Amino acid sequence: MKPVMEDSRATTVDPQMRLHRDLESIYDENVRHVYNYARARLGPSEGEDVTAEVFLAATAEFQRGRGERVTTPWLMAVAHNKVIDRWRRATTKRSKWRALVSATPLVEQDATERVTETPTREAVLEALDLLVPRQRAVLVMHYVDGFSGPAIARQLGITNSAVESLLARSRRAFRSHYSDPAGRT
Repeated sequence: MKPVMEDSRATTVDPQMRLHRDLESIYDENVRHVYNYARARLGPSEGEDVTAEVFLAATAEFQRGRGERVTTPWLMAVAHNKVIDRWRRATTKRSKWRALVSATPLVEQDATERVTETPTREAVLEALDLLVPRQRAVLVMHYVDGFSGPAIARQLGITNSAVESLLARSRRAFRSHYSDPAGRT
């Protein structure tokens, strides 16, 4: 243990305390972003689970002495991979679609400037909430995550034509539920 100067007094900083403080700082700075990312794709319950798994992985990295690896991009990559894993499991077990994507998703702030306006954002969320889970998932993957049709097909284990058909049906369903509060079309 080495002395550290704090308020002109020498104190000893326990390595475990430093680890805890560094991990807590990473958590405080990133938990909202990780959760919003996971929730937008999986719903609140699964979003919470993914967030916990991401920070469990971060804790393991710190305990292995590799805390410098744990950055915001690293956390988001872990979250992305965990979401994709859950989508794959859900695709192979079609009956789990409702459980995986069953709650109001959040739209990422960087998706479009227009969607971040609170009344518009709420209208988008309400319309998404009325869609069946598969439609919601494919729209979020395409418009929020920026996945192409072939990328969605690979992620979900379905054909490109099935993705195109699902996107078309999902867009129609979304338009039927969406009412722009600003009167734009």
